[in-house]
Amino acid sequence: MASDEIAVANPSFEELKKAGLSVHEVVNATFAGTQQLLKVTEPIKNVTLQLGANRTELEDALAGTYYRMCLLMESLTRLNHKNDFQVALHCARLMYELYLDIVDLIRDASLLSKIKAFTFVARFAAAEKLVRELDRQGITDATTNPHERQFVANPANQKKFDAERLAHWKSDKGKPRTPMNWMDQTLPERTATIGDDELLRYRRLYSMLCWYSHAGIVGIANISAEGLESAMGLAHGHSQDFFFAATTLIANKFDIYKANPALKPPIEEFKQTTAKMIVAYMQQLQPESE
Repeated sequence: MASDEIAVANPSFEELKKAGLSVHEVVNATFAGTQQLLKVTEPIKNVTLQLGANRTELEDALAGTYYRMCLLMESLTRLNHKNDFQVALHCARLMYELYLDIVDLIRDASLLSKIKAFTFVARFAAAEKLVRELDRQGITDATTNPHERQFVANPANQKKFDAERLAHWKSDKGKPRTPMNWMDQTLPERTATIGDDELLRYRRLYSMLCWYSHAGIVGIANISAEGLESAMGLAHGHSQDFFFAATTLIANKFDIYKANPALKPPIEEFKQTTAKMIVAYMQQLQPESE
C-alpha cells in the first residue's frame, strides 16, 4: 500500500495535504490536535471524577471507562515521533473499544450487571486455566502460583463463578458458560446493533488497527516510511474522533453541559482545530521559505 493510499483514508489528511503540507507536517498538525482536544476536555474529566461517591453504579462504570480514554489520550500526547506509529495505532484500537463500551452502557443500562459480573468471571476463568495446566504438567507444588490455586479452590469463588455465568451467559442447555467478552458478542455484532454507520466504521478501521497490535508484517510489508508515518497521523486522527464522541456522550449523560453551559463551546470549537493547526503550521514555515 502506498503512503498516499493511507494518507487519504482520513478526510482530515486530505484537507491538510491540499494545504500543501508534507506528510510529516500533516502528522505534526494532527498531533497538535490531540494536545488541544485533551486540554479542552479536561473539565469534563474533572467533573466526572469529582462526583465520587455521588455517582450511581452506571455513572461509576462510565466514569471509569472514560477516564481510561483520558489516560490513553495523555499517552498519545507523548507519542509524537514517527517511530511511535505502532503504539499509537494500538492506542487507537483501545480507544475504539472503550468508546463502544460507553455507547453500549448508555444505550442499555441493564448491561451494567454483565460488565460487573465479567470482571470476576474473567479473572476466575484465567486462574482456573492456569491451575489446570499446572496439574496437567504434574506441577503440584502448592508454592507454584499459590494465589491462583487458592482463588480457584475457594468454594465461595467457584459458587460465584457458576452463579454469574448462569445469570448472564448460560448455555442453551441451561448450564454455566464462560463468555468470550462481557457482551459475549463479536465486535461486528456489537457495532451492527449500534447501527449501519458504526458497522461500516468498524469494517474500515478495525483490521488495520489490529495489524499494529498483533505480531506479523501485514501492517508494514510494502509500505514506505512516509506511509508508516502517515499511519501515525491516522492513529491520532481517529483517536480524536473516538474521544470527542465519548466526551459528548459523557457530558450529556452526566448533565455537565446543563450544569455549566460554558464548558461546551471550547469542546465544540475543537472541530475547527485541524484548520487552525494548518494556519499555525504554515505561519511557522513562512520565515523558512523567505
